[in-house]
Amino acid sequence: MVNAGLPPTAEIVAAGEAALSEATGHACRLVHPVPLGGSERSLVLRVAVQSEAPGPATVVLKAHRRGASASFLDEAAGLAFSEAGPHLLAVDRDAAVLVMEDLGSPPSLADLLLGHDPERAAAAATAWAAAFGRVCADSAGRQGEFAALRQRFGGEPANPHD
Repeated sequence: MVNAGLPPTAEIVAAGEAALSEATGHACRLVHPVPLGGSERSLVLRVAVQSEAPGPATVVLKAHRRGASASFLDEAAGLAFSEAGPHLLAVDRDAAVLVMEDLGSPPSLADLLLGHDPERAAAAATAWAAAFGRVCADSAGRQGEFAALRQRFGGEPANPHD
């Protein structure tokens, strides 16, 4: 899906490359972007990392549509706040690009629920529910920390979801 609000892939990769190089303190090149999907609000790419420094072979870039600052800020803060998802490696606030750990290509919960293995689907749904419960319990009473992270990534000082 082409979205006029999203920058071209080359700009997304360049923003991710600059952010990751700055965050690690080592020059790196991001090459061979592979689209992983997205929505009308975002585009997700897997890219290979070329660097002389040790690090991951691939990372995932997520670019948010221009003007979608609330969703970008919430996602950046959420990834930095919780250990429940991929690790946030770098952020380009101006381009609204997140650089994240690549968790590979396991089947999604939806794939498993729509698949032909009810035991695997049930186990995946139970694991998802348990992880969601841990995130909720771990984040209870920590709205101030989340608001501070949102501000660090360029948001308003107050959390708009309080």
